[in-house]
Amino acid sequence: MKALSFSLSALATLALGAAPALAADPPAVPKLEFVRVPGGCFQMGSDAGEKHERPVHKACVGDFELGKYEVTQGQWKAVMGTNPAYHASCGDDCPVEMVSWNDAQEFITALNSRKIGVIRLPTEAEWEYACRDGGKDQVYAGKGDASSLDRLAWFKARDIKITHPVGRKEPNALGLYDMSGNVWEWVQDTFASPYRTSACCAVAPSTAAKTTCAAPFAIAMMRRVRIGALDCGWCAKSPSPESSNRGR
Repeated sequence: MKALSFSLSALATLALGAAPALAADPPAVPKLEFVRVPGGCFQMGSDAGEKHERPVHKACVGDFELGKYEVTQGQWKAVMGTNPAYHASCGDDCPVEMVSWNDAQEFITALNSRKIGVIRLPTEAEWEYACRDGGKDQVYAGKGDASSLDRLAWFKARDIKITHPVGRKEPNALGLYDMSGNVWEWVQDTFASPYRTSACCAVAPSTAAKTTCAAPFAIAMMRRVRIGALDCGWCAKSPSPESSNRGR
């Protein structure tokens, strides 16, 4: 497993609009780490799920790198200088939420302006492929059954009414944390129907937005390796953060 990381320290001063520090280094901020996901083809969707998760169909993605953790409040503040999170009291290690799709794009634009790589949101196909441990026929973040969900995810059925620091539960086999549970995540492409149309898996124009439930959201970051190829979580009412669930 290959994980890339880079510091947001150089971005903090610019994002806050402050003068460069002359006598001291800028304050330390969290890093963004990426896990490499080898591309491939898989059966996307779930015939046993909701109607907009059907039909199951073949989808292929290229190699990419996905954020190891959900973007945290500390990372967001370091880049944007603000904290939109409803659960701000949870702390800098908790996922940022109350972030719109356009907010996510502004955050990514700020990162890309530093020429640290090509960064964007993952497509829905990329997200589901990564959640399924590389497209395996598994449901709960690649673990396969609901009995493992307590080890993997924070979810509302356990009377968990707040967000939690990222990376406190077990990762999936790729080393990705909170792919089920905690908060919901944005993807790059638009919601399309029927499910198997090409628009569902294509990167959308910058004006497009993902349809979602009315709940807090985090963003999952993806760093592209070559070419382009969701998470059901905190607001789940039962242990059902399936990897095929749409509208995260």
